[in-house]
Amino acid sequence: MTAATSIPVRAAATSIAAACAEFEADRDPRLVRLRLRGIEMAISTVRANLGEPEPAPLRAALGAVAQRCHGAAALAGTHSGTAVPAELLAVLDIVDRCARLVVLGLPGLTATRLPLLHLATEAEQTLTRWTLELPAADDDRALGRELLRTVHAFLALAYPVR
Repeated sequence: MTAATSIPVRAAATSIAAACAEFEADRDPRLVRLRLRGIEMAISTVRANLGEPEPAPLRAALGAVAQRCHGAAALAGTHSGTAVPAELLAVLDIVDRCARLVVLGLPGLTATRLPLLHLATEAEQTLTRWTLELPAADDDRALGRELLRTVHAFLALAYPVR
């Protein structure tokens, strides 16, 4: 990553952290949507500002992450309930942590493999416990699946396809 690229990357990490702090305890689906859109924009900014030596697969993988964030935001925007379950907010916090790890770990994401794997495992365990313990509405389950897919997209960044 070039010196010129590192400035937008740091700015993206800061915007992710600000979005986290601002919407931390809010369960309103509209605010969850805004939080996901903020992560999507930060990842898209990083992708757009990658220097020339960065490989095309990294750009494509970041694009996939942004698309997953966009899909999850769309589901949150159509959420029929008045509050998102706490378990889904816990997975959303994991998405935030993944975003920060990836943005700060660029360009070489090899060092983020283990932390991202731990976060993916935590997200899967949270959703599994939740689905086994409580009956959930269809839109909650759909949002949960999309959030988990987003975490997996972040994890795929650390395991590039060659």
